[in-house]
Amino acid sequence: MVCLISKPITMKKIGFFLTFFLLVGTYSLAQQEDFQWGFGLPDNTPNECQYGINWIDFRNLNWEVNCVRRTSEGTMNFDPWGTNTSISTPDGELLFFTDGFKVLNWEYEIMENGDSLSPSDQLTWGAYPFGLINEDAAVILPFPERENQYVIIHQGGSRVPPIDTDYGIKHTFYSIVDMSYNNGLGRVTDKNVVLMEESVQPFSLNAIRHGNGRDWWIPIRHRSKPIFFLYLLDPEGIRLSHVDTMESSFSVFQDEIDLDYIDLLNGNKELIPDEYYIRDMRVSNNGDQLVYYGGPCVFGCRGNQFGFKFYLHRINFDRCTGGLSHNDLFELETGERRVIRSIEISACDRFLYVIVTREMYQFDLTAEDIKGSIDTIATDIGLEPTDGNSFTKIRRTPTGEMLVSNRGKNEISIIHNPELKGAASNAERFSLDIFITSWGDFPNHPNYRLGPAAGSGCDTLGIEHLPRAWYRYNDVHLEYNERRFTDISYFEPENWFWDFGDGSIFEGQHPGVHEFPGPGDYYVCLTVSNELGEDTFCDWVTIDDPTSVIDILRDDSFLVHPNPTTGQITIDFGGDQILTGNLSLINMEGKVL
Repeated sequence: MVCLISKPITMKKIGFFLTFFLLVGTYSLAQQEDFQWGFGLPDNTPNECQYGINWIDFRNLNWEVNCVRRTSEGTMNFDPWGTNTSISTPDGELLFFTDGFKVLNWEYEIMENGDSLSPSDQLTWGAYPFGLINEDAAVILPFPERENQYVIIHQGGSRVPPIDTDYGIKHTFYSIVDMSYNNGLGRVTDKNVVLMEESVQPFSLNAIRHGNGRDWWIPIRHRSKPIFFLYLLDPEGIRLSHVDTMESSFSVFQDEIDLDYIDLLNGNKELIPDEYYIRDMRVSNNGDQLVYYGGPCVFGCRGNQFGFKFYLHRINFDRCTGGLSHNDLFELETGERRVIRSIEISACDRFLYVIVTREMYQFDLTAEDIKGSIDTIATDIGLEPTDGNSFTKIRRTPTGEMLVSNRGKNEISIIHNPELKGAASNAERFSLDIFITSWGDFPNHPNYRLGPAAGSGCDTLGIEHLPRAWYRYNDVHLEYNERRFTDISYFEPENWFWDFGDGSIFEGQHPGVHEFPGPGDYYVCLTVSNELGEDTFCDWVTIDDPTSVIDILRDDSFLVHPNPTTGQITIDFGGDQILTGNLSLINMEGKVL
């Protein structure tokens, strides 16, 4: 049994004692394997989530952060210091999850034979029973055409000279989970099978659906050589398909490395260009691009008083052949004591988000000059320069927003509309309360909603998916009766039809901001279609009164909205009156702001 405590996604509220009710939409979609997110380091100190972790269930459109914990005393055996991934049924019911060392079932207990994964230096020098420190060192894939079976690809953290850190990867393994055992609680049937023994790029394990719509590519880059190992998971198992070389692009990295610069950062005269550090490979939503970055250090350079030079590298990926081709390379020089912490690509595949210690940057991947398209969407201006106010890991949610963790705060940031350019992306720093501190441990998932490459030479299995309709909405920085709608449908719809439930309609993919006539409940439906068929998704959208304070505020001449708010309010003084007096803002705790 699991205990839940809810923290809604409505941001920190500046309120006028408004009672706020929200109708939560529910729906049934397929391909919800990534809808369960657990994150945060379990905390044994007395608090409202003692022995628990943060948990988000994305099956609710208006999702919220919960606390999930065991009903008996004792910390949950899940410690995602870095590695974190999970898998659910196509309907979004949790199956199991792992922190790189342990596999836990949907009852939040260690699965049979699910201990001691990823044998490595980290497992033996004391990280265990905590999780594997390397971020994104595991990914879970459904085993094609094998019912109830799943493959965990995972890596072990090892010391790799000459830097001799515990963040290097020298072994990549796979383990197989069969959920038909133990009345559906599962069993690890094959464990720590060595897939490869090579020093490879850490913090970068991912997978891409094959163009046939069934199998999976697993691209793994060598740590210091311009080589990609392309593994393929199909019904026969997992095997090395081929090795691809990116000489033309990698030489740019080599030519630009300043050895004196590296010496300055690390105090190590033995470092060579091959130790230029490359990490954090992300995959575009449609699977045709890989983006990663390179820099002169891992973690030891964070206190450097000088700026840093990083390179962001984009590669084209062919889902049919697993072939790679060079696309773009551009540099980013960060400021004093600033390093790149993580990167992510928007769901529309247009924008690349780069998280630096104190800033969030957006790049337009469709721009002719990508480097010149840089836009700062959030900074630490006005905050104390501490680790607790720094940005760390960014990840795209199944619903298309982006979450950004930090170091040591029970708050995370959210980018509400990463598909929009610049300030319109609506980035709100440290605006979402969580129960347990997150240190950059959001789960690592591939895109399970990517179908076959329709019409391509490898679309040969006859797998056809009807288009699936889906949308999200928010009221960030809008009038009280406005909502911003975003299409997040999948399986290649070609036509979109919106019915806003107020007598108005819109034909097209991007309705943008819709103005409702006034307070009320509106049943908003999106219908999508292509040559295979159509699908409709509907949800209730509630528009509340702009205020519900004392009667004088109901006068048409004085309007406060939105209320509750996400951090910004508008006060409209209508009519010809000249108003005098004092205005006080009082939060939900009764404190004057």
